Amino acid sequence: MFKLLAIFSAKLTLALLAIGLPGTAWPQKAYTVLETKRPIDPSRYDEIKGSPYLYKEWQKAEVVGADGKILKDVFVNYNGLTHQLEMKENGEVSEMDAASYLKVIVATTYGNESFFRGIHPQFGAKLICLPYDGQRIKLIKDFNVSKQDLQIQSPMGPEVHERFVAAANYFLMVDGQIFPIKLKKKKIIGVLGNKTAIEKYLEQENLNVNNEGDLVRLLVYYEADLHHN
Repeated sequence: MFKLLAIFSAKLTLALLAIGLPGTAWPQKAYTVLETKRPIDPSRYDEIKGSPYLYKEWQKAEVVGADGKILKDVFVNYNGLTHQLEMKENGEVSEMDAASYLKVIVATTYGNESFFRGIHPQFGAKLICLPYDGQRIKLIKDFNVSKQDLQIQSPMGPEVHERFVAAANYFLMVDGQIFPIKLKKKKIIGVLGNKTAIEKYLEQENLNVNNEGDLVRLLVYYEADLHHN
């Protein structure tokens, strides 16, 4: 009798575990980037002049998923209007679910450019682009796109069309502290210091910090060599 009760109790327990008890929190599945992507109408911007995207062409990237898996050779672009990453697969465009990935790394001509959230409380949970992600120093690019009316003269009179207007704000993050900057030598030196050494390096390498890639090269040099001397 007791044996039968024990068997019945064990089966009942397994059944309850299978269906889940009310109010019991069970581990949820970590959905992947490909499972939660949201299809986008490719013609949604056809009537607007310009582009809301950071890159002129779709860029090959490495995606670190929330499930811990790494996807390689994913073609992505950053939409400065929606502040979301989009992916292109087999000619179809989809918006990536923010909860499905931890980090996206795009290879550029001057190094890796990273996208992730939570870089600093000042930016909250906003997706931020880092053209340079060093140990002490990070270059942050906050890329934003807005829509504005553009008036065009035509034989039938003035016509008003919408257009995209892009702008990028830059910041240097040094030892966790945020400094808004312009891509100008004086502004960069004002944050980093070491004026003589930086100017010498820029001249030797024929670099101009007005160019984002050249600024990244300077920051690599600064962290690897100059800061330790």
